[in-house]
Amino acid sequence: MIDRIPIMGNPPGRTLYLIKQIESFARARLDSALRANNLTSAQYTVLSLLVRPDPLSSAQVARRSFVTPQAASEMIASLEKKGLIERSEDSETRRILRIKLTKSGRQLLARCEEVVWQIEKDILRDITPRKAEALAKSLVTIVETARAVSANGTNGIGDIVKLAA
Repeated sequence: MIDRIPIMGNPPGRTLYLIKQIESFARARLDSALRANNLTSAQYTVLSLLVRPDPLSSAQVARRSFVTPQAASEMIASLEKKGLIERSEDSETRRILRIKLTKSGRQLLARCEEVVWQIEKDILRDITPRKAEALAKSLVTIVETARAVSANGTNGIGDIVKLAA
């Protein structure tokens, strides 16, 4: 457990800011690169979620892409209109529509994956493959921890309020 240790000369707590900077930079690069394929980074995220063999519901897409159900519904409708995804009734619960990639969607996703991979390589170019792997493993751990904290209904706000008192 890290206890307020400065990281690379940054005051404690700055790690979240560094993560946000990387996210902002990557998002801008992604949006710019994906625009050539008439996609936003949010739409790309939806397509990448649908590469799995089991089709997802709209609610699952919303949760996994970190958008509201309404935003997910709008993206799904747009992607369906472009012929990149298709919806079909769930075999067990007919009121749920399952979403999957079309052949065109899979082809576009494959092209976009090359662009995304290049952006990732650019961002990681100054660290060794071993450090990049360690970073990826650490980030997976952080994501899992953040999910667990969120699932438990604790978000650290109570601790902050205690510190301020």
